[in-house]
Amino acid sequence: MATMQNPHMISSKERFSLLLLDPREIYFDDFGVIYYPNWNDDQCATNSQNGRLKICSSSLLFEPVDNAQPLLRFPLRECVDVSQLPSSYQRYVGDMITLVCNFVIEMKAGNIIAPYHFKKFLRRNFVFSLKYGKADGVLPYISQLMRASTLPYADQQLMISAIVHSRQSRICFDTRILDDLYENIVMETTAQKIAPLVTNPGRVMLTSTTLYFQPFNNIETELVVKIKLSPIKRLIKRRYMLKHVGLEFYCSENSPQSDLYLVLPDSNHRNSLYDNITSQAVVELQAQTSDDILLKWQNGLISNFEYLVFLNNNADRSVNDLTQYPVFPWIISDYTSDVLDLSDPKSFRDLSKPIGALNPDRLRSLKLRYDDMPVDKFLYGSHYSTPGFILYYLVRALPEYMLCLQNGQFDQADRAFYSIAETWRNVLTATSDFKELIPEFYQGDGDFLCNKMFLDLGKRQDGSKLHDVVLPPWARDAQDFVRICREALESDYVSGNLHHWIDLIFGYKQKGPEAVSADNVFYYMTYEGAIDVDSYEDLNERVSMETHVLEFGQTPKQLFKRPHPCKYSLSEDIPVSASDTVELDIDVADSSDSATCTEERGAIWSDTSNLQCVREHKIHRSGVTCICLDDINGRIVSTSQDGQLRIHDLETGDQVQSILLSMALSCCILIPGRKTVLVSCWDNNIYEYSIEFGRIVQSMYGHGDAVSDLWFCEKLLISSSWDGLVMVWEVKPSSSNRFPYEYNIITDLDHSVAVSCIDVNYQKKKLVSGCDDGHIYIWDIEYYTTTGQYRVHTSIVNDICMSKDSQKLVSAAGDGSVVLLDVATGTVIYTVNVSSQARCLLWNGQTLLMGKDDGCVMSLDLMNVSTICNRKGNTDGKAISCAVVNQQQDILLTACQDGKLLIWKILID
Repeated sequence: MATMQNPHMISSKERFSLLLLDPREIYFDDFGVIYYPNWNDDQCATNSQNGRLKICSSSLLFEPVDNAQPLLRFPLRECVDVSQLPSSYQRYVGDMITLVCNFVIEMKAGNIIAPYHFKKFLRRNFVFSLKYGKADGVLPYISQLMRASTLPYADQQLMISAIVHSRQSRICFDTRILDDLYENIVMETTAQKIAPLVTNPGRVMLTSTTLYFQPFNNIETELVVKIKLSPIKRLIKRRYMLKHVGLEFYCSENSPQSDLYLVLPDSNHRNSLYDNITSQAVVELQAQTSDDILLKWQNGLISNFEYLVFLNNNADRSVNDLTQYPVFPWIISDYTSDVLDLSDPKSFRDLSKPIGALNPDRLRSLKLRYDDMPVDKFLYGSHYSTPGFILYYLVRALPEYMLCLQNGQFDQADRAFYSIAETWRNVLTATSDFKELIPEFYQGDGDFLCNKMFLDLGKRQDGSKLHDVVLPPWARDAQDFVRICREALESDYVSGNLHHWIDLIFGYKQKGPEAVSADNVFYYMTYEGAIDVDSYEDLNERVSMETHVLEFGQTPKQLFKRPHPCKYSLSEDIPVSASDTVELDIDVADSSDSATCTEERGAIWSDTSNLQCVREHKIHRSGVTCICLDDINGRIVSTSQDGQLRIHDLETGDQVQSILLSMALSCCILIPGRKTVLVSCWDNNIYEYSIEFGRIVQSMYGHGDAVSDLWFCEKLLISSSWDGLVMVWEVKPSSSNRFPYEYNIITDLDHSVAVSCIDVNYQKKKLVSGCDDGHIYIWDIEYYTTTGQYRVHTSIVNDICMSKDSQKLVSAAGDGSVVLLDVATGTVIYTVNVSSQARCLLWNGQTLLMGKDDGCVMSLDLMNVSTICNRKGNTDGKAISCAVVNQQQDILLTACQDGKLLIWKILID
């Protein structure tokens, strides 16, 4: 994120800037004039100053050509009279006007940025002669603004708005400045161009290729601001001064600095402009979603800094709006050591607590005050991000912003940003200081910590002059300080705890009961949606609220309603096996003369972009419901809706064994080393089939409806059913000679609806189940309790897979959605909607293979958030219902609704 740029850097030729006005004051027009500082008949000509007189909504400002002379600002509320001098003075350049004023502000004498000088008078005359215009074209204009300045603030703003509207209605967009006179005009409206503390009204023209902003004054360096539509990457709707009226344009790929920020008259105009822009054929916005970025952050593909920039951006934080400037956390807690040890957790701030709760003694006293409050209770009367706090940090880099915000004065030296350690100590101990940091602490060269302009920032009580910020002993210079702060931000400790801070600032602990429990309650007016400004008819109340926002800031938009997922440790191994079977050594024939099949271990997962179907066998008359692989003997075991369990030779496709049961079969599991297959049936039973003897040896009854899925380990069998139960069975050697094993029900896990699929990580004691209404349940199978229940789909969950570490699961449903879910928090990390629903899933923790309804195998990279391939396998287009990968991981087997088995390999040209 780039440091906030001053959009009005003053050249030696022109010193005027909107920052020299009151915050959000409007600059209308200017006139060439000659100013006579010591007005009298004898000396007026010798002491004259050439310059321009700027007419603004609450002041007049004279900018002399001579940089040695100060700019003069005349607040209209301090002006007594304005009139034209008699015609006897016509010997001068032009019409002469006199301004009678009691107060003037002198600024930037010698072009030096310094606190303003305020001078009081008793009805002093300030005389100007117009070089070109006529007095009768200027005086009514000024007189009208002077009348407005005498009104109460709310009425004054109302009158100024009327003046602005009247002027704007008389100014038409100059079509001569269009790039192409044949451009198709789509929309025309008014808007304000927004920069920190300043607004500039103008007219917006949208054509089929370009957006134009034509300001109503001459402050911009160009006559018109042009934004070509085709390069626009992001177009973000913003909340501005409590109202949803902003629109920010980004033309660079991942730039945090926008190209244009507009505020429209109301939300309808804003939404209309947004819709008209996005509907143009040349506009192709960046497709990345919040889910994409979250997943990339969890997988370590983007940094903590980049993720925080993204969250700030999504939460309406913009460098163009000081009331909603990006907020970053204090990370380091040690600012006194000579060497900072980033391997020691004690060097870091507790990210699970807000700044105000880090000091238990202070928190205790704040809670006592909180308990005594009758309504609208809050712990912290001061916010963690306000315009004043932003400029507290940036005063050395952007002094004119501070002067604008604080009526032409720097803060008192003892309250100013003096040292890092002192500021950290204050936010831990002061009763009204809870500020967090800004992105500049974690990127750039640290120039904002250095007084490179040699500003006179005053002296502290001990006589020391305020200059560069005093750095901790462990930092050599400002650049080194920022480098170490960034290193700390990206450290393992912060990566493992940053999600707690996100919960406080952007997440579920931001407001409501969770915020109270987390000691994270701020004044109610800072929260989005707490008040509707437009619903207040009393303009004074509305202005009061806007003033409150300008002074006290705003809480970010809440992005998460559930606990934010943690970042995964990069040291964790990515699982590479999707099967517990053993190796299979099969030579699959080439499918073409121009490609060869690789038999490299793990090839299926390493290069799915070259996945091709190389062979197919017809193994059932109707749809195959499940397949499993006997790698040792080269056999494929399958079940079907035709009620048959069949075993085929994988090489030849010949049937080896089969048995017909009473009803359709739903699932089968090959038990390694036992020559046994467990089969689930629609007749509510689970059957044990002996491969050695070719018959059913026993059946297990426990469900009241069709069994939908099975999972097995050495001592445990788990089954799911349409009866809404997941049964947990104990498996042990049988005391009877009739069959080798006994299956006894330990417990059942009750669901409110039918259960369609399950997956288990026995090592982590986790079970996940998918239901026909789109719900996913998370179970602890050590204590047989549910730890989460989430509605992430709108229809039946077709398949579900859990990661090796049980931190994530991926599920596919009949509504076409494929969802990556954080198991611990239930947060949807990533969602993709496929055109044809996925029936079955295979996942190694990074690459996801999906068998789809259209007969295609689709491959997604869930680490880099991208589609790898979408390959057609079944020429008949029948749905792929189940899939398995061999132990060698160089062969993929899929089975279809038309009874076919497809064999896939990686083909290399």
